[in-house]
This record gives sequence, structure tokens and C-alpha cells, in this order.
Amino acid sequence: MPRTARTWVLRTKIQHRLQRLTAGEHEVLKLLTDGKSNKTIAAELGLSVRTIEVRRAKLMKKMKAESLAELIRLTLAADPHYGRPSPPTDIPQEIG
Repeated sequence: MPRTARTWVLRTKIQHRLQRLTAGEHEVLKLLTDGKSNKTIAAELGLSVRTIEVRRAKLMKKMKAESLAELIRLTLAADPHYGRPSPPTDIPQEIG
């Protein structure tokens, strides 16, 4: 199978895994991709550190990631803009 086909298949599999996450797991994943710690995420979401640890463990299992680095890599491979706001579309092309 050509490399581009393998890449597409892998990206599709990861996207399906992302779709299976709960809203709470997505919240945690977005903050993890921003480089935030469990403690910081807990404070931002008004949850206990233990709740964040449990969600993170479930994320790792559902995404089939063995480390935080792999979790982030998989997520960004499937969607390079994961958790980032979409750029505005109404910016003028040229002024003047």
C-alpha cells in the first residue's frame, strides 16, 4: 500500500477514535494539547485532579496511546488544528 494510502487509513482510524470520546474527555484532551498539567486542567475545569487523571487514563486507552507524547502526536496527526479555534473567514484579502 502506498505511503499516502497508509497515512489516510491511519488518520481515519484515529479520527474514529476521537469521535468516541466523551465531551469531558475532549475538554481534557484539548487542554493537554495546549501543554497544561493535570493540576492546571483540574483548576480550569473546576474538577478534582483525580477526575482529570481518570479522564486522561480513559483517553489513553480509547486512543490506544502508550504515553502522553503519543496521545498528542496521534491527535494532531488526525487533526492538526485540534482544539484550536478556526481562523476567521471574513478577513479582507488586501487593504488599500
